[in-house]
Amino acid sequence: MEIYFYGELIQNEELDKVATQRKKKNREVTIPKSAQSSYIEQGWALKKEYKNTVRLYKEKQCDELLEDEVWLLFKNMGFTEMNKNRNFKIQAGPIKKQTDIFAKDENNAFIVECKASVESIQISRKDIHEISNLKKDITDSVKKKYGDRSISVSFVIATRGIRWTKDDRKLAKNNRIFIWKEAELEYYGDLIKHLGNTARFQLYSILFPDKKVYELKNIKIPAICGGRGKTKYYSFIIQPEKLLQVAYIHHRRSTPEELLGSYQRMLKKARLDKIDKFISAGGYFPNNVILNFTKSPKFERKEKVGNIVYGILEFPPYYASAWVIDGQHRLYGYANNEKKSKDTVPVLAFESLDVKEQAKLFVEINKEQKAVSSNLLWDLYSDIYRDSKEEEHQVRRTISLIVKKLNSCSDSPLREHISIPSVPIKGKKITNLTIATLCDGIEENRLIKKEEGLLYERSYSSTVDFSSERFKAYFSVIAESFPEDWNKGDDGILRTNIGIRILFVILRQLLKYLNLKYKRKEKIYRKQNLSEFRDEIAELLKPTLSKLKDMSDEQRSKIRKQTGKGPLVENAKQMAWWIKEEFDGFGLELLRDWAPSVPIEESDEHIGLLLGDTEKELRSFIAKELRKCYGEPWWRQGIPDDIKKYVKEQIENQMKKEPWRKNELLSYSSVKKLDYTTTGHLGEIIKYGSNWKHFEKVFVEDREYTLAQFKSFKIIRDTYDHHREQECDEITKKLGYWGMRWIRKCMGLEMREIVK
Repeated sequence: MEIYFYGELIQNEELDKVATQRKKKNREVTIPKSAQSSYIEQGWALKKEYKNTVRLYKEKQCDELLEDEVWLLFKNMGFTEMNKNRNFKIQAGPIKKQTDIFAKDENNAFIVECKASVESIQISRKDIHEISNLKKDITDSVKKKYGDRSISVSFVIATRGIRWTKDDRKLAKNNRIFIWKEAELEYYGDLIKHLGNTARFQLYSILFPDKKVYELKNIKIPAICGGRGKTKYYSFIIQPEKLLQVAYIHHRRSTPEELLGSYQRMLKKARLDKIDKFISAGGYFPNNVILNFTKSPKFERKEKVGNIVYGILEFPPYYASAWVIDGQHRLYGYANNEKKSKDTVPVLAFESLDVKEQAKLFVEINKEQKAVSSNLLWDLYSDIYRDSKEEEHQVRRTISLIVKKLNSCSDSPLREHISIPSVPIKGKKITNLTIATLCDGIEENRLIKKEEGLLYERSYSSTVDFSSERFKAYFSVIAESFPEDWNKGDDGILRTNIGIRILFVILRQLLKYLNLKYKRKEKIYRKQNLSEFRDEIAELLKPTLSKLKDMSDEQRSKIRKQTGKGPLVENAKQMAWWIKEEFDGFGLELLRDWAPSVPIEESDEHIGLLLGDTEKELRSFIAKELRKCYGEPWWRQGIPDDIKKYVKEQIENQMKKEPWRKNELLSYSSVKKLDYTTTGHLGEIIKYGSNWKHFEKVFVEDREYTLAQFKSFKIIRDTYDHHREQECDEITKKLGYWGMRWIRKCMGLEMREIVK
């Protein structure tokens, strides 16, 4: 009998045993004590001593560590037969070729050569030529060993710490040898964490694009067919195991990096694990997985009833030929579950929808369900709405393209600071903004809407370049004027998601102001030379940037943490107000509904009385409303624990000062205890837990707006009550006064006269 393989091949539980050893960073051996000294001389070290033997260990060298890493990748991808150790050889013509890794599944075999170095060295062309020269003989041995001429044999060179020149890569590619460097190894490892052994089919989709695969011709199932042409669809049930062989999730380019990014965006590991447990407990999903065949399947008609045809559907014989539009978690929840070959899932499959229609359908299905993030949707809009004639679609597509341009242009201050799902992050991560932050900011401020007359230019197509240049000029001035903060990213305020949103609000007001200032002249931001525009930006933003520079880190941090819509707008208004103080007419649109001036007849004395009365009435009002919600246990259920602790400490402190009042203080009712809360506590109580569901009926504005009013009230109350020696600045006084009046109005106290 002719021999083709030399060395041990393992399967099933033996794979698990060897995997346990290959995961270790050290080699271990148990030997007689008498042999210990000779091993020590060879670099072994003592791990544990027994009566007659010793356990020694030795660190694995970098080449062995790489072999273990790649071996484990194949094992975790579900390859069922592999070499046991490094002493494995394959007959290659007249020689026996040592093989670092041999991995085989039902239809594919991989021969892997591993090269590693602790120092950066160049790959040896000799190694590439050797593999190339032996490929045919090795392939013949594999096919003869298994008696299967259809088995596909692939060759891989996996490296770590090895440099590849362009010519070396070309040589390997021309000889159909796959190259896996550090990045590929990392991507495949992470992909396995998401998909388990199903990652094997995604690997195949990368290595064998557009190659017909014999084994996939066996996927034939009963189905019904409806529709015609571009709207043709099939309905069927299928075992998840079969569908996982051809399924894929949206990715634009077949690279490991793009592939991993797609799965990280679209699949949440925690959710997959929950579904896995749900399936194991007997759960099932009655709703359809929706997909699109990107290559045409075959359909054998059997019977027709009306417009519905029954028949046998044969899947396209290609990996990654079915894009999952909806039901990603349901399908991939089966990836590592033993029931994937037994259970069935219902499927609705379209045939050959073009890219635009696929993406459009994907958004329509997922947007309302919030199954995908707004970041991914904004990323997709540039593709989805390419040919749409609808105004809203064109606006969103344009915005998506603008933000991607801001992230990629070398002269953009936002370059590589924006996280975009389809754009991989290379090297050190410096992205701290999201595509949704910038797109939402441009959209909600209507900066490129045609009818607004701001940054729209002739057509939405030409608007991309036109507006991008203006955005770059605006943010460049900000970055250059306050680089200490801009360069901090998330640790500052300007180049944060909340900071950028505020700056977009200010930009709209800046453009509106320039429209007014240059009403009868050419708008300076429309000129080709933007130097004047930059000068205007710098001058107009100087008051706001000066205020921000004068703030402490704590004050800037406070603004950064106020992420709700209400605080965002209020902070933008305050910044606009600083500019308006020096440039009359700035921000009129933004500030027109802001707090008006304090009535001239209002004296500080009367304001102080109003503040005190408001706080007193608020406490009574809160007690009354909480009693409606919770009954007598309202103090226990409706008051936050930290506030209850604070009140308890205040009462205990008073008992220490006035011990003769101990019995009186301990007998205080819940209403009386509320007197020991601070002004700030009142807003905290209103928003606590389920309290807001009740209080929102009284404070008819949204939660963030209400809390902003309470915050303004607290600030002015603290100023009047505790810092009377300091004069209250105009903005604080206005905000606080009208915040207080709004709170009084909500409680029905607006017209009540305050008696001194």
